[in-house]
Order: sequence, then C-alpha cells, then structure tokens
Amino acid sequence: MKIIASDYDGTLRRHEGVIDRDREAIIKWRKAGNLFGIVTGRGRMEGELKSVNVEYDFIIDFNGTEIWDNKENLLYRAIGKGENLYNMLPVLLKNEGDWVDIINDNRSYYITYKDMPVEKRDTWVKNEVAKEIPGFMQIYALRRTDKDALETARELNDKFEKDVSALVNGSWLNIAPYGVTKASGIAKYAEIMNVDKKNIFTIGDSYNDMDMIKAFNGFTVLNGSPEVKAIASAVYDGIWELVEHVI
Repeated sequence: MKIIASDYDGTLRRHEGVIDRDREAIIKWRKAGNLFGIVTGRGRMEGELKSVNVEYDFIIDFNGTEIWDNKENLLYRAIGKGENLYNMLPVLLKNEGDWVDIINDNRSYYITYKDMPVEKRDTWVKNEVAKEIPGFMQIYALRRTDKDALETARELNDKFEKDVSALVNGSWLNIAPYGVTKASGIAKYAEIMNVDKKNIFTIGDSYNDMDMIKAFNGFTVLNGSPEVKAIASAVYDGIWELVEHVI
C-alpha cells in the first residue's frame, strides 16, 4: 500500500477547478489499493471535496494540525500553547489594516491592528483577549506581498521558536503549533496506517509544501514556485502524471 499526499490550492485545484484527468487518476490509484489524501492549510475540507467530486481517504488540514478519515472521524489533533499569543501580536499587527485570525478547537478570534473594529465580523475581539486564549490550532494572516509573508514567518520562527511553526503559502501566513507541519501530519498518518516512508509520495506548489516535499518522495506541478521546483524530484502536469509515474 502506498500514499499520495497532495496539496489542494494550486496543486489539485488549478485552472479554477479540478480537472477530470486528475479525478480519474485518483480513482485508479485508490482502486489499486492505495491511499490518497489532501494536505492543506485550510480548515475542514469535506464539503469542498464533495463539491468538486474528488475521492479521498484522508484529509490533513491546518498544515498538519488535524487528520480526518473519509468518514469524518478525527484521527489526530495538535493544540499549540496559548501563553505567548499576545506577545506575537506586535510581529503580526504592524500596519493599519493588518489582522490575524486565531483558530482553536472551540472558536475563532479575529484581532486587528490597534483594535480597529470590523463590521459584520462577529468573531472580532480586542487585542487584550489574546492573553486569555488557552491554545490554538492555526493562526492566519495575510501580508501585502509574498516577501512580507516570508519575512514575518522568519521573525516569528526566530522569536517564538518553541511556540509556532510559521509557514507561508503565497502571501498568506499559516501559523501552526510548534513542530507541526504538513510533513509531520503525513508522518503521523503513515504511522497510524502502518505505511513505510519509502511508499509515501507528496506533491505541492508553494512554500508551505516544501517540508513535505523534502521529507518524502516529493514532486511539484508546472505552476509551482521556483523554490519548490528547485527541491522537487520532478515537475508534473498534474496528479494524473504522478499516479502514472508511481504505478
């Protein structure tokens, strides 16, 4: 039994959707007795995958924080420490218009630069509330450019190296609990399913996919970033081409 773990946005979901050739390849892969799943920075993905008619065996969401099977059973969840969330805000909220969304297993906390209120955002709270948040599964923030996102991620990882794993997907910051990445989520799922590392294949397109591409048999797609292409074993036209290669 083998595993293909694919990023979603920019990898499986391209061309403003999922192409039939990729859907058919996933069906072929699973019929051969293998496992296919999505590894994403997004939260719960079951509804999205049903809407695009993609078969799957597992979803690893929030960049490795949660693992779900295709019957919506939670197999694993990591919770990050909340004690330094308030201290992170000066790194995350430097300019007017900056915001962060802190997700834990109970709710979301939307926090803005200098407590600027947001209309129609019922999860908005003042900065001080971050002192009371007990833990987190993911922190989201949007920077103005990819470069800004990378610089903020480096600063967070330097200053709060025992609290977070700050990852980047384009100009998005995806901040997971310490030690949690897409690679760690895949390793945990492989452990649960008793699949050897040599039988794990990954494919992605952006910075937050680089750890899983390095850790396993890693590939990318034509639209992948130059940094990802530099470390990938091959560049494919889609999931279908990876399936053909492995089978």
